[in-house]
Amino acid sequence: MSSEVPYKVLLHNGQHFTLRALACRYVSTTKQVLSWYRTDVFDPSSEGHQSVKRVRKMHLAANRYMERLETRPNGERWISQYWMACTQSSFIRLMVMYPRKVGLGHLKEKDFEGIVHYWRCIGYLMGISDEYNTCSEGLKAFRIFNSNLSEREVIPALLSCTRGQMKLGESVIEALLAAAPGRLIPLTYPAFITFFAQVCGIDGSYRLTNADRFCLWVLKAVFQSSLLGFSFIRHLIRKRILERFESAQAANVNGICDDFIEGLDDQQKPVCPFITKRRQ
Repeated sequence: MSSEVPYKVLLHNGQHFTLRALACRYVSTTKQVLSWYRTDVFDPSSEGHQSVKRVRKMHLAANRYMERLETRPNGERWISQYWMACTQSSFIRLMVMYPRKVGLGHLKEKDFEGIVHYWRCIGYLMGISDEYNTCSEGLKAFRIFNSNLSEREVIPALLSCTRGQMKLGESVIEALLAAAPGRLIPLTYPAFITFFAQVCGIDGSYRLTNADRFCLWVLKAVFQSSLLGFSFIRHLIRKRILERFESAQAANVNGICDDFIEGLDDQQKPVCPFITKRRQ
């Protein structure tokens, strides 16, 4: 969302104008991704394979719509192989690049090799050619590519995102938290985004409230301590995450705000309140 091209595609396609619509969209997206893991995506009758087909059709429809709306320079496609590859890598970038910071320090290199290979298959099914598939050349090449991508694309985009891009990102997180609210420790957007900014080595200057600081402390205590070295702890956390997702699926979204989100098309470029500079 921090890069202009995918931001425009998201803004003009699908439901991104109310928290209720965002909750429905991204709970559905999570369900789709889970189906890729739980079923055989190469089996035409499986839920995962059908999901991949739907996503490909959505991409084609979105690209056609955007080309009618606005022509890209030099005949470039809105949903190009490049942006498909960037999106592909974003699904597994944090877990592969910073495993110890996101609770996956117990995994071995062969586990990450398997993850990268699987997403090579997902990329293939999504229509990404081997030339652009970020997972085609294995784990080492994936890490090198993503290190370069973060330096040249991701972090510069974060540091220069518009108010509209910031608002859309914030609204997505707020919508998901509204769909699956924490029972004991409510997650907050400032804590959530600060946690992941720090994972990526980016400093934030946003003034956190006491509740935000406590939430951030809990996230670090859970995902960056030795707790997840114990299999039963991992099992409990995984079970809790899946329970929250199931409750989000079954939730009555009518209780989520359906007012139009203001400022999604604001093109002003402020200093991001969460992310100000790359750590030296």
